[in-house]
Amino acid sequence: MTQTRMFLGVLVFLCGVMGAQAQEDRPTGNVNFLLTQKMLQEDDWSPVDTQTGFGVMADFKMSSWPIAIAVGYQSTSDDDVLFGAEMDGTTDELDLGVKYISDQVGNIRPFLGGGLTQARGKMEGTGPGGNISVSDTGVGFWLSAGIYWTLAEHLNLGGHVKFTSAEVTLADPSIGSFDVDAGGSSLAVFVGYHF
Repeated sequence: MTQTRMFLGVLVFLCGVMGAQAQEDRPTGNVNFLLTQKMLQEDDWSPVDTQTGFGVMADFKMSSWPIAIAVGYQSTSDDDVLFGAEMDGTTDELDLGVKYISDQVGNIRPFLGGGLTQARGKMEGTGPGGNISVSDTGVGFWLSAGIYWTLAEHLNLGGHVKFTSAEVTLADPSIGSFDVDAGGSSLAVFVGYHF
C-alpha cells in the first residue's frame, strides 16, 4: 500500500513537471559557497563569541513560482584562552525555508529569506583543571537578506546578512548546565552558480 502511494505521488509530480514544461515553465535557482563571520551572544559564548567559517546555500523554483525553496548549511568556530584554559567553540546551522528573489535590475537581484534552522552548539576546554566537551542541538528560526550580483548569466557574487536563534543546553557535571543561544548574527560573502 505504501509503495502504491509512493508510486502515485511520483507519477503526479512527474505529470506536474511535464505540464509546467509544456507551458514553458522552467527550473531556476542558485548554488553558492560562503565565507562567513558569526557574532554570538557574548554572555553565552565569551571568549569564543566571534566565529568564522564556511557554508553553502541554495534555492530552487520553477520560473512561475513567486518564491523559491531555500536550503543552507554553515559551520563556524573560534578558539581563545580563558583563565589559562584553551577554549574552542563551534556552531553548525542547517536551514530550510523559503526565499523571495526580486526581479533582476541590471545584474542585481535582492533577496529575503526565512524558515526553520537546526543548530548545534559545542564548547570544548582544555586546562589545568581538566577537559570538558559539551554540545547540544536545538531547533529555531532564521531570517536573511542579501543580493545576488550575476555576471555572464551564471556567475553569482554577493553577500547577505543572516540572523538565527536556536536554544541549546550545554551541560557537564563539572560546570553545571547552561541554556545558550547557538544562533547569532552572520555576515557572509559568496560565489556561486545561477541556473
